[in-house]
Amino acid sequence: PALPPAGTGGGHTTRLRLPLGDIDPRQALLLADAADAAGACVRIGIEHDLYLNGRAPVDVPNELRPWTDAPAIVSCPGSTWCEFGIADSRAAAAELLAAGTIASGTRVCISGCPNSCAHAAVADIGLTGRLATVGGEKVPAFRLVAGGGNGKTAGLASEIAAAVPADRAAAAVGAVAEAFREGRANGLTPAQTVAQDREQVARAVGAAVGG
Repeated sequence: PALPPAGTGGGHTTRLRLPLGDIDPRQALLLADAADAAGACVRIGIEHDLYLNGRAPVDVPNELRPWTDAPAIVSCPGSTWCEFGIADSRAAAAELLAAGTIASGTRVCISGCPNSCAHAAVADIGLTGRLATVGGEKVPAFRLVAGGGNGKTAGLASEIAAAVPADRAAAAVGAVAEAFREGRANGLTPAQTVAQDREQVARAVGAAVGG
């Protein structure tokens, strides 16, 4: 019989968030063996994630278990591969993952150019690549927005900073993430935090990036 759709009940679903959307062949084989053992199928999501859906729980290999509680940090290829890329969105995502400042449940979307293929405009925290003038020179930067509805509401993210130099992007996002943590302690969603205290969040970002 067909397996139930992911997340609809009648089975077990495990979600894995792949760092930068990457999985190497050895890891893929480990995951395939675990899925086969549970009679599960693997579905691809749109946030660098995989859904393991089956009638029995999947025993996720120890090496991959951190992916079950990883934050949603989604990046387009950016300047790594895309001819339209202005900023290195993958490098920014990797730095955020390494910093460990993004709480599980917070969605960060990073696009290397204004085309915003990663859907930065609706994310909890969004970065969109652009050029900025620093010391008389053009450098890769990101427009920083926050407080979007993640596609679940009509709300778009609000601009927090027009241009953050790419090498300070992780610090800027960390400042917004800290504001969200404080907001959650007071019962506020990320969107509500931005709606109520956007200027305060913007000041925190300015302090974090030295501007």
